[in-house]
Amino acid sequence: GLYDVRVEATGMNPSLTTVRLSTAAPSPYVVLKVSPMGSLDGFVVRADGAPAEDVRVELRRADGSLRLVERTRATGHYRFDRVPDGELVIRFGPEGQPLVPEREVAYQAPSLQFPEVQLPPAADVLLHTVDAAGRPVPDVKLVGFGRPAGRLDATSDGTGEVRARNLLPGRYRVAATTEDGRSGRLTMEVELREGLEFWVVVR
Repeated sequence: GLYDVRVEATGMNPSLTTVRLSTAAPSPYVVLKVSPMGSLDGFVVRADGAPAEDVRVELRRADGSLRLVERTRATGHYRFDRVPDGELVIRFGPEGQPLVPEREVAYQAPSLQFPEVQLPPAADVLLHTVDAAGRPVPDVKLVGFGRPAGRLDATSDGTGEVRARNLLPGRYRVAATTEDGRSGRLTMEVELREGLEFWVVVR
């Protein structure tokens, strides 16, 4: 009969080969060919042309069988390694709230530099997480949604601060939670200007 033989190896494109077994050839010899995966990279810039740092970039297949996530560096550069050949979709921005429309990619190894992506006008916000006495509270999870659009998903550092980057303008309702069960809420207006700061009190 006929058998489909699929080969998978780390860093290699999967390969599917059909093999026929018969009594006339009880020990068939089959050569299974595989090819290495490649890389995909590119740059993301803000509306003013400056590098866009810490932007979430997702590369996936439409059927959900592949999902890779990277973030842009201070230079706006991102890079995916071990990208398989095929039809892919690339998204820029928070999960479920992309900053620009997703785009299709017909990828083939060894490499591809994706065209530069420019984000819409957005702002950076410095958030402080504190207790009722104003003392910094570290490692606070912050999740918020903006109206008409936008999403915030960040965690404050050891000093109780976090800089949320590339937020679309609008009114955000933010929920703050800690691992020991404390919580807080904040409503903030994000505008297209520098120096935005907000304080979140957790109790």
